[in-house]
Amino acid sequence: MSDGSNGHPRDGLSEYLDDQLGVEERTAMDRHLASCEDCRAELDALRRLARAIGDAEVPPIPSDLAARIGRSLDAA
Repeated sequence: MSDGSNGHPRDGLSEYLDDQLGVEERTAMDRHLASCEDCRAELDALRRLARAIGDAEVPPIPSDLAARIGRSLDAA
């Protein structure tokens, strides 16, 4: 877990949320979050963003998409 600005491990918050940290890194992050309101707020914002993205409707794929990609590749 790398420290961000002023000792805040903001770079690791996304990995923490996605459960991608090792045991030692997660323990260190847990300790930091227990005492840092700013990082807890940022983690909460990441959680809300992940939920909003997960709830978003995925638009249908255009039926001619593969053909358009093929034409673009041929032109390149």
